[in-house]
Amino acid sequence: MRRPALPLLFALILAAPATHAQRRDFAGSYAISHVVPDGDQVTLTLALTLHNYSGADLHNAGVVLTARNPQPIPAAQPTTIAAFPLIKDFPFHTDITLRQTVTIPAAEYARWTNGDNPHLEFLKPDGHQGTIYEPIDLRREIAAAPSAE
Repeated sequence: MRRPALPLLFALILAAPATHAQRRDFAGSYAISHVVPDGDQVTLTLALTLHNYSGADLHNAGVVLTARNPQPIPAAQPTTIAAFPLIKDFPFHTDITLRQTVTIPAAEYARWTNGDNPHLEFLKPDGHQGTIYEPIDLRREIAAAPSAE
């Protein structure tokens, strides 16, 4: 009767490395406000609440907003649209809130309003005078419904 458990145990062992590889060190939510369209650009305020799952206290880190290329181009690097202020200290397992007014291409904003999330990356020192770029797993904050009074 113990044999059915053996295949399950084997499947869990094989799945463990894949689960670890999909882990995100930085996750959070975002909200957009103060949207002002101006021709082919849009100025808005982007508020981020980020959580540090990296396993380390971080110092002198940053967040950049990048534009996604509309057509996939092999080895193309995203274009940086905006950088948030330097994060001096970001302890492990804490949240921080960042707020920045940014001007982005109207096409990028249209992607966001059609369900895409902004493409944000967390920048942290690599300990060798370089920088590591980590993706941020984002979800959009849902605005609270107005109260009926």
